[in-house]
Amino acid sequence: SPSVRASRSPQCSSRCAGSGDRADRYFPASIVLYAPLWVLERAVSVYWAFYWRARYGGYPFGSALLSKGTGRAWVAGGRAESRAAASRAGAR
Repeated sequence: SPSVRASRSPQCSSRCAGSGDRADRYFPASIVLYAPLWVLERAVSVYWAFYWRARYGGYPFGSALLSKGTGRAWVAGGRAESRAAASRAGAR
């Protein structure tokens, strides 16, 4: 079918031309068939997180219930961790 040929053409042209990063040594070409499963898993995870947020006010992470996890909370947490790591490194 035309769509199958179109989806294979970048792979074929890369292999025929001898260019590319030679990832085929490490990953089989059939690995691309798992992409739809990954997209499905991501979609289910998002809806599961929405459910937990609406039902319980957050998402379980270890023994804690996270109510924030994006935007400013991540930036502030990253800065605080960077300062803590710097102070630990300076104390050595």
